[in-house]
Amino acid sequence: MKRISIWIFILAALILACSTRPVQKTLPGGQAEYHFFKILSEKIPVLDPDKSVVLTKSSQFELKASDIFPAVYQEYGFFGDPPEKIKKGELISFLKSQTNRLSNRLLLAAAARDRGFSVPTDSVQKHVADLFAHFGGKEAAIRDLAKQGMTLNRYKKNFIDRQLYHLYMKNYVQKVVYKNLTVSEKEIKDFYNGWATANFQLLTLSFAGKTGAQKDSLHKKMEEIVQKARTGADFSKLVKTYSDLDYKKEVGGLFENFPRTELPPDIAKAIEKTPEGAVCDPLERKDDEEFMIVKVLKKMKSTQSFEKARGAIKNYLLWTKKRTAYKALVDSLKKKYHYQELVTF
Repeated sequence: MKRISIWIFILAALILACSTRPVQKTLPGGQAEYHFFKILSEKIPVLDPDKSVVLTKSSQFELKASDIFPAVYQEYGFFGDPPEKIKKGELISFLKSQTNRLSNRLLLAAAARDRGFSVPTDSVQKHVADLFAHFGGKEAAIRDLAKQGMTLNRYKKNFIDRQLYHLYMKNYVQKVVYKNLTVSEKEIKDFYNGWATANFQLLTLSFAGKTGAQKDSLHKKMEEIVQKARTGADFSKLVKTYSDLDYKKEVGGLFENFPRTELPPDIAKAIEKTPEGAVCDPLERKDDEEFMIVKVLKKMKSTQSFEKARGAIKNYLLWTKKRTAYKALVDSLKKKYHYQELVTF
């Protein structure tokens, strides 16, 4: 086997090893991963490794909490804080992100099947043969999968879904959905003639895991903070008092000389519309499950020539259009396959 193949398989094996689907508690002392998730489940019950909780489903698939365990353990279990010290809000945001990512992958895999994409049988067989070789035979591999709550058929399906997702992205999304997306010279020039970098401050309140009423209460609180800022309150102190975004909190949420082409479109748009020295209305950022307000300190023009700045501007504008097109595609697939979110973190 070639060296690169060995490393690819080792990575796959490590991911499998980190999977903490229901395990046999008769094992001496249990497994580190099992105890890790038992402790986390005290904060978020769906993470209980002894349960089988369906997070999302459609007419084509079910996504269980155990399907996101490997990502959670890689993010927090190896080198992070002890599970008792992991912040619930931060963990909820991560769980939401992983659930969306994997659900979208399964939606696109289903769409790939409908469009006639398929994974070669010999590719699947090779992947399984590598698994058997790693564990010293078929029976040993199946036993190890069973300890993780996974069957051989499920292992094959996971591999096929990943391959279908990549096929669909490469051969349909890139070649069809994105095919006619263009950026005009006028759009590039208009962007260049506007601001290129900015100094600003951010204040955020997370509504991850909140009920509708709690979310409404947070929005009202954010409106009150905006009014305090607009009537002369020190914005840095407001950030240190109210913001639940730890990054940059100690410096009042300050970002200096930040490139417009590196900002999420909604934040860039808020800065665009807000005069220097002013505070924008609260933004509801659904993907990150947070409310945010921005105080714009200064907006600066580009110091580069148009020709030097042109490439980065074009790439950014094209990226925003692709992002919009991809979201519209996913939303259409959710409707087509009767997608449902069964758990609200």
